[in-house]
Amino acid sequence: MVRVKGELMRELMYRLQIIFPKWMINLFLVSLLGFSVVAVLVSSPNIRNALMPTKLVALKEAIRWDIRAFLHSEDGFVALLSGGSSYSPIDESGGIVLGVTKTGGVLIDTYSTETHVEAVLADLIIDDPAGVAEYLNGYKYQHVLMDSYLVDGAYMYVVRLRDGTPLNLLLIEKKLAHAHPNPPTSIVDRMMATYWWNVFNGEVDSYEVY
Repeated sequence: MVRVKGELMRELMYRLQIIFPKWMINLFLVSLLGFSVVAVLVSSPNIRNALMPTKLVALKEAIRWDIRAFLHSEDGFVALLSGGSSYSPIDESGGIVLGVTKTGGVLIDTYSTETHVEAVLADLIIDDPAGVAEYLNGYKYQHVLMDSYLVDGAYMYVVRLRDGTPLNLLLIEKKLAHAHPNPPTSIVDRMMATYWWNVFNGEVDSYEVY
């Protein structure tokens, strides 16, 4: 039986070589082998847990969010290739988290003014308002950085912890919110892609979800 299978395999390879160049067959086999190895690694719980969240995960997330940024960007390939965006922050400031407003914004006491800012997190759809309030109240009195954007006459924000982790990202990863499927801007897509590329390049440590 083994001999018959071997003969059938050789016959198959011979016929493939007639149809396709040898280099193409070799490339296919090498790619298949590489894919199989990755599939085995990722399917193993122990190895998968050891990889999370390492460069492999960071690379996957960076590519995924970059694709979204491309699809939702007015600049198309120009924005994707340059790493830029039409929605650059018009202001970057800091503050202290005071809590969560009834409308789901993050109430922040800013350093630069005596007024409080209700930071509406950009391009997010809140799935669990009570869960968001409980989770964000865990960051009460912590110092944060804010990137503000003016969109259609209103301000949207990306709020980042001191280590660079965006609260927008944490809410998505905690399944308390999800990225808008058809966002009016590419703010969150670009922010998420930038964050994960920084993790992949070792410029920031990946966050831990508590």
